[in-house]
Amino acid sequence: MGCSSQTTEPFCLAVRCEDDYSVSLYIYSTRPVLGEWQLTIDRETPLKVIAEAPTGPYSGQIAGDVAQLVEALKNGGIAYLDAGDGSVSAQIRLNGSLAAINQALFYCAPRNPASGDEVAPVDGQDRAGDVAG
Repeated sequence: MGCSSQTTEPFCLAVRCEDDYSVSLYIYSTRPVLGEWQLTIDRETPLKVIAEAPTGPYSGQIAGDVAQLVEALKNGGIAYLDAGDGSVSAQIRLNGSLAAINQALFYCAPRNPASGDEVAPVDGQDRAGDVAG
């Protein structure tokens, strides 16, 4: 989670691994955040995003596929979050976001390999402690 420090109310962006292993992006604030927002990362082209009622613990969940946004947040320096009605403009520094997001998303990988993904042991024997080769 990264939060603004220049606004009187906190405005934060949070990347979260969901129970179904999908990745979600949320907006958190003490004020209502549902509706249209403009998200700009490193002064690139502003993107219109919609914050919907969340399925997680934050104020609003960004609708749609957020994979490109998450990648941009990992590698960005600063994010600008502007309310669609012009009432809020928040700057969120992304220092350390690459490590923080990667650490959070580490838990998004299923722990049990899918059928067919197992690597056979070198000696052809399937015993505890075997190492694939």
